[in-house]
Amino acid sequence: MDEDVLLQLWQEVVDSTEHRFDLTCPHRTPDLSPDIDSSKKKAVWHIEVSKGKILYPEGLSLSNPLLKGVLAREACRISLPPSLQSEKARMDIACEYGRQVVDDAVADQWLSLWKEASPIVKLHDGTKYRPHTFFDILWHLGKETAFNGMISRISRMDKHRIVIDFRDWVEWFLRYVLEYERPLSETEASIVDILLTNPEADGQALAERTDISPRWARSICKKMKERGQLMEFDVVVYSKIGIRAFQVILLSDINGQEDCSYLIEDCPFVFSNSSILTGGRGLHATLCMPDNPENLTHLDNLLDIAKSHGLRVFIFERQKSGNWLNLNDYESNTGSWSIDWESIRMEGQMLQREDLSFVYPELQLSDPDKNIELDETDIRLLSEFEKGKKTARSLQNTLGIRMDTILERLERLRDADVIRKSWEVHHIGLIEETIVFTEDEKAMNCTAALSLRLPRCFVDYDQDERLFMRIRLPRGGAFGLADALEPINSLSGIHLIGDRLWGRWHLSDWIDEWNPKTGQWRPTTKNLSRWYHSMETGTKDVF
Repeated sequence: MDEDVLLQLWQEVVDSTEHRFDLTCPHRTPDLSPDIDSSKKKAVWHIEVSKGKILYPEGLSLSNPLLKGVLAREACRISLPPSLQSEKARMDIACEYGRQVVDDAVADQWLSLWKEASPIVKLHDGTKYRPHTFFDILWHLGKETAFNGMISRISRMDKHRIVIDFRDWVEWFLRYVLEYERPLSETEASIVDILLTNPEADGQALAERTDISPRWARSICKKMKERGQLMEFDVVVYSKIGIRAFQVILLSDINGQEDCSYLIEDCPFVFSNSSILTGGRGLHATLCMPDNPENLTHLDNLLDIAKSHGLRVFIFERQKSGNWLNLNDYESNTGSWSIDWESIRMEGQMLQREDLSFVYPELQLSDPDKNIELDETDIRLLSEFEKGKKTARSLQNTLGIRMDTILERLERLRDADVIRKSWEVHHIGLIEETIVFTEDEKAMNCTAALSLRLPRCFVDYDQDERLFMRIRLPRGGAFGLADALEPINSLSGIHLIGDRLWGRWHLSDWIDEWNPKTGQWRPTTKNLSRWYHSMETGTKDVF
């Protein structure tokens, strides 16, 4: 192999890397000498630039299609700011850059090598770090612009001497990807609006509403899915199988700084939770509890302990629920939101003064109190379905029952709304999340009417018709919402919340507690001592 040619290739990728990212490579050609590393054999992937040398495998071919990508990877890795201290983070960023450099013909090979070198990491909070997946989403969202912007932000953090370890990197990177905005075109916005209103709409229905061909409508949906902007789900509706959902809000005093997350530490009923960021420290949690009187005593105990610790407690059991997307204030092609908060405030004042909420369209809500008879096979099928085995073939392989039986049961469960199709839209600038709740009827009616003006709302009513709402807003929208709702008397609370953390709740963990003879849930046999110890002592991770 001609080492001069290798050095020339190195110089080219260094120049390209420095120019693209405005970085400075610490090892340019004059300071670098190639050296054979016999331990690397013929694996071009393992070329490494270290201590003033290019360590390359014996027998390296300069025509190897991966070579330029590997050199680009190394140039990026060693040029990234030193404040990014996680070597795994540096390598993953560099691997993504190398993927962008290699020819499409070897892209799959590159991805395979990357996955092998950087497997999925599961963090203590349950977050799974999948670098290849998230970088792929980022690429489909914004191509070079999104990636360049990420490195630019890392460089700015370095100027402020912000040190980034692996855990910091994962949290920051996932947020960067999830909050990255890509404007919808007018046609894309129309398709999203249709699908979130009518999840069962097919290509023909989309075509009729958007004045394009069914083939083009399906193509647009496919592209939005590829970039993670439009997501399709088949979900198990827990309320239809006797699993009750509770929205629990725990609030400290307005000046209190107590972290109350210990109250749900190791709680098996937690579906998701978020920290409350405004109005004092607090917590919002969604609990899912198989319907059994003994199970519900654990909820009562949680609330009693929280009150004994001086926390204010609000609880709403989901009886009716609904959600909607309002794109009236969304500017297609630019992706900006122009919500007229002052007019919403004035509208709220009018509703409060004149009591006119009854003239607004009635919210479209689903009623969970329509259970069907389920046997053990149904519960096992739903458990596997929730794990991701959505096809009849994959379910047959797991359950070992006849194909026609599976198809019949799937059809029955869909008809009964136990399995429901839904859609969600991301990356359109709705990055703040706020909760609003009230126990006052007039305040509830006014707030529900105004919710139709907001971008993305999830609404729950409990058995006493009390209201709980979770609202997604553009940056700064939480302040606008709080100001707009300020005239409405008797609101129990409006709070900005943090990232939603998913609990450990999975249907598969509960199926052994289903009694097929009675079609009811048994009392839980799970060991709750660790959870109770955390609640009663106010500490976490004590075992």
